[in-house]
Amino acid sequence: MLDLAFRQELAHAVRDYWLHQLADLDFLGEVYERATAKEGGHQLADLVDELTTGVLRTAFPAKTGAQYGKAGKRSRSMGDIWVRNDERVWHPLNVKTGLVGFEGQPNLVSLKKLLDVLLNRQIDAYYLLFVKFAVDTTRQSVTPFIVLADLLDWLAFDAKRFIAFDSGPGQLMLRAKAFFHAIDHGQRPTDISLMSEKIAALFALYEDGERRLRENRERDLRAFRERFAQFRHAPEPFAVDLAAQEALGVR
Repeated sequence: MLDLAFRQELAHAVRDYWLHQLADLDFLGEVYERATAKEGGHQLADLVDELTTGVLRTAFPAKTGAQYGKAGKRSRSMGDIWVRNDERVWHPLNVKTGLVGFEGQPNLVSLKKLLDVLLNRQIDAYYLLFVKFAVDTTRQSVTPFIVLADLLDWLAFDAKRFIAFDSGPGQLMLRAKAFFHAIDHGQRPTDISLMSEKIAALFALYEDGERRLRENRERDLRAFRERFAQFRHAPEPFAVDLAAQEALGVR
């Protein structure tokens, strides 16, 4: 895991960078335009990812890296960038962005992929670097807020309060409103949780998600079986029900 001093150093470097960039009126205008557009968080995502990982590589050239697949192609499946302090161990870091007051439920990482590398003892932390923006439309100003957190710490702290999982898409998702409310009110997970506790919390989410997926699929299958049984007794030839088609909302 990254030590506290280096985590603070990373967060400060990113905060200082964005404060400096937003002092430039042309750059501020571009960020403001994206932030106030429809789905502003998505409009900002690629820009924030590219610039934030770029400043980390520039500020910490010996302490940042990237993951590559067997064919030598760069992969971002685990993290947008990998970081380390003075040890040999690399840690994945995922850059996320969004707008203050518009917290949804963003995807974080594939649960099975994360569980796999943990059980293989390939990593011992999964860092999330949030670059959020507060937009003041009256002054046309944008203020950055930076939060760096280890996802695994929050899993062990109170998994179901802050993290959601749907076995369909297979992604861990952040309950962002609850998470940032806890951050704003000074709540922090303890640093004494054992890795076994963190992985147990992750596995519990996985098991619960798989159980719910099976139950939902069985319920859907029963419902369609009933509808199909009714359909088989319908008269032929098949004809479109125009009244039912109105529900499609075609204009």
